[in-house]
Amino acid sequence: MCYRQLGIRSSDTSNARGAAVMRRLVYLPGVFDPGISQRRYMRIVERDFDIDAFLQRPLFAHLATVSEEGPCESPVWFLWEDHALWLIADEHSSYAKRLEKDSRAAVGIVDFDLERGFLQHVGMRGTARVFPMDKQRLQRLLARYLGPESEWDDWFKQNVIDRQSRMIQIMPSTVVARDQSYFRGKLRD
Repeated sequence: MCYRQLGIRSSDTSNARGAAVMRRLVYLPGVFDPGISQRRYMRIVERDFDIDAFLQRPLFAHLATVSEEGPCESPVWFLWEDHALWLIADEHSSYAKRLEKDSRAAVGIVDFDLERGFLQHVGMRGTARVFPMDKQRLQRLLARYLGPESEWDDWFKQNVIDRQSRMIQIMPSTVVARDQSYFRGKLRD
């Protein structure tokens, strides 16, 4: 990814504006194929809180993709690992098929508690790649939502989990992390 794709003119990298922009870029070492020589950066547009800590919570993500009929949205479970969001899909998942045709994706993840006035949001735009299932990564993803495998419901395991055959990697190019809590500074316990 070049500076221009990140909204940075080459003249900006040597002045104060460029320095400020570069501080918001996160270098992503070794997260793509070793054959790719370009460095990958994730541009942090806004960061009100620790993004990595937020993405460790077992929240639902809303995946936005495009189709011939227009935009599509799918609620999904995710795993944040190696500076990427990992999702699961079976062979019939329409969002996986859409991403194979057009890899552009956006993801929104919200943690909201009305009683406490708590509202945090992470939004990402990036590209997706579909891979065969990685059983170890699948186990880590599912443990976030379901607990240890010994506690998984047999019906759910046979009819949902065992049918998952693909992993989707979303590599974010831009990230926004906003705290819009309305009792900010004095959250209710």
